[in-house]
Amino acid sequence: SLDIALPKALFSLTGTPIDSDESVRRSHGIVYVLMDQETWVWPGIEIGFDWTLGGRFRLQTVSLSPRILYAHKLIGDDECDELAAASVSRLVASPTKDYSDDPQFKNFRTSQTAHIGRSVRMGRVVQHRAWFVTRLPELMCVEETQVVRYGDPKAWFKPHMDIYHNWPGWPDERAGAAAQSTAERQFSDWARVVAEVVRDSVGNGVAVRADMPDELLPD
Repeated sequence: SLDIALPKALFSLTGTPIDSDESVRRSHGIVYVLMDQETWVWPGIEIGFDWTLGGRFRLQTVSLSPRILYAHKLIGDDECDELAAASVSRLVASPTKDYSDDPQFKNFRTSQTAHIGRSVRMGRVVQHRAWFVTRLPELMCVEETQVVRYGDPKAWFKPHMDIYHNWPGWPDERAGAAAQSTAERQFSDWARVVAEVVRDSVGNGVAVRADMPDELLPD
């Protein structure tokens, strides 16, 4: 069973805090209970499912595993032009961290990157809108805006994952390390316990209302 002594937080269908009877009503009586240190995330529901936020931003589920939601029209055409103009003087060769002198690890990125800080209007706009859409707990949780340009006709992109190999808790796959790090084992144990708690608490599943409205405006 859930530990009633742990701090909890209540959130609505659209990730806004539940702090009154009215907010429960607006969430159609469906409330997400978050335990201590948990962060609310958008449920995928089903591929093609839509939310409209603030009467302007549209989120659409495009994949359930991995869970991917596409934010439509987060910034407009004129704002894109403004952001591009602000990035021109800041573009530098995209940084890389080379782990070997082997040519396969060299020149992995052929793009240019501009870091748009909060001193630039569009940098602030994009960061705040990303915060609004992702529902992260603090603005500081949202990475500052970056613009990446592939301007050279010979430039190319390789699909990759941003894995922090310089973090001491991450196993060094390049050296062929087979054992999981302590941090990974702890996370696996935590995930297993949470899964058991959820199964004990809700049984085989939780019903989702079929009449969920297309638009739920946050406060």
